[in-house]
Amino acid sequence: MSLAKLLSIVLVSSLGCCAGDAAQSGLYTGTKYLQWRHVDLTINGKRAKFEDLSAQITLEYTKGSKDVHKKDLVHCLSGIVHGTTIQEILKNASASSNKKIVWLYPNYPVLTAFSQQLGQHCEIKKAAKISQLNGAIKEMELTSNILS
Repeated sequence: MSLAKLLSIVLVSSLGCCAGDAAQSGLYTGTKYLQWRHVDLTINGKRAKFEDLSAQITLEYTKGSKDVHKKDLVHCLSGIVHGTTIQEILKNASASSNKKIVWLYPNYPVLTAFSQQLGQHCEIKKAAKISQLNGAIKEMELTSNILS
């Protein structure tokens, strides 16, 4: 049961969607929720190894405006990629030879340290410590009763 609970949290957060985009919302009936037919798993390359597995997930039944997620992504990427709008970021990636987004600071950590100085913020040059991740998981556990 714990794995199913964790899957729901990780899936929703990694897709950047609302819980109601993946699960059945109240007042909805029928099959308006994420189904296995919306998940395409593909082996890239010739090897049948886990590392070569990729997934594409289609959110067919989204509710409300999803532009907020695009704005959040651009805000999150602001200053660490070439471009200031999602269109600019994608255009730059499309124009590159390998079709990848170019990181301005490729050695910066993805999981950044939180700082309490002058209000809470992320220190983009400083890596998060394990204790920070464990604290976030504990906080999530306490607020959601996920591991009870």
